Amino acid sequence: MALKKKNIKALCIDFDGTIVESNSIKDGAFRKILSEYPDHRKQMMEYHLKNNLKDRNEKFSFFVRNILMQKENKKLIKILVTKFSILTDKAIKDCPYVNGANCFLEKNYKDVNVYLLSATPKINLIHILNSRKIDKYFKYIYGAPLNKTNIIKRIISKKKIKPNEVLYIGDTQEDLNTALETKINFIHRQSDRFLNENQFPSFKDFASIGKYVKNNFNFVKL
Repeated sequence: MALKKKNIKALCIDFDGTIVESNSIKDGAFRKILSEYPDHRKQMMEYHLKNNLKDRNEKFSFFVRNILMQKENKKLIKILVTKFSILTDKAIKDCPYVNGANCFLEKNYKDVNVYLLSATPKINLIHILNSRKIDKYFKYIYGAPLNKTNIIKRIISKKKIKPNEVLYIGDTQEDLNTALETKINFIHRQSDRFLNENQFPSFKDFASIGKYVKNNFNFVKL
C-alpha cells in the first residue's frame, strides 16, 4: 500500500548553494579581501564557513571589531562590505543554476507559495533575482539580516498552517538545524557545505529533488 502524500502549503528555499552554485563565489571573495590581512585570514575563513546564516555585514563587523580590535571603525566595515558586494553580486547574477533548480521553480510556483530565505542582504538579493528573471517565483523574499527559524515560525503562524505542512530545501548545517528547530519537512541539497549529521533526504540536484517531492508531497496553494 502506497504511503499517503503530505500536503505542503508553504515551500521555503535557500538561495546560495541551493538554487544557484554561488558558494564558491562568496568563499573566493572572502579569501581575496582577507588576503590583505594574512595574519587573520585563516581564522576569518573558518568563521565565515561556520556561520552561513550571518550576512556580509555581520561577518565584516565581527572581523573589524573582534579580530582587528577596531570597535569604532565603521568606515572600514563599510569599505569591506562594498568590496565584497562588487566581487560577488555580478558573478552571482551570471553563475549556473543548481541543475534543474529553475525548472523546479517554474513547474511548481503556481501550485504552492514559495518563500526565499537568504543570508544575502535583501536589496542585493532582489537585484540578483530581477537580473536572472526569477523574482516571479517567490511569494515573499527574505534577505539578511534574518533569522530563518523565526521567519518560518512567522509563516506558520500567519498562514495558520502546521509545521508538517511546510517543506524547506537548503544546503547547510544551519538550514538543517532550522528544520529541526521548527519541526518542518526538510530536503538537503548536496553542495560543498559540510553537515555534521543528516537524517533527512539528500540529493545533488533538482531532478532528484523533484522526483522525491512528486512521490511524497502534494502542493497546496493558499
